[in-house]
Amino acid sequence: MDVEHEMLINYIEKGEKEYDVPYWESIRYLRKALDEIEMEYEEKENIRCCSECGKSMTKGYVIEYGLEYYCSDECLHKNYTEEEYDKLYENGNGSSYWTEWED
Repeated sequence: MDVEHEMLINYIEKGEKEYDVPYWESIRYLRKALDEIEMEYEEKENIRCCSECGKSMTKGYVIEYGLEYYCSDECLHKNYTEEEYDKLYENGNGSSYWTEWED
């Protein structure tokens, strides 16, 4: 953690005024931190993770239009029986399916 970050945490969360961080400086730092978080999120936005094991996925099962993802038959069937999945799949016309995503 850099010094600016530590000072800002002390100023905002702990109420310590000894650093006397100007208001505009804390706003600038928070904006920068939010921009970094937003960029990180955008980079990871298209990554799908298995709802069972947490592994990142490039192919697998999509359940209820993306409410859940499963990377393998094993992970899928820990949560749904074959019959339950078939009902969601509805012969390719349902809200659940197996697919591959582009990188």
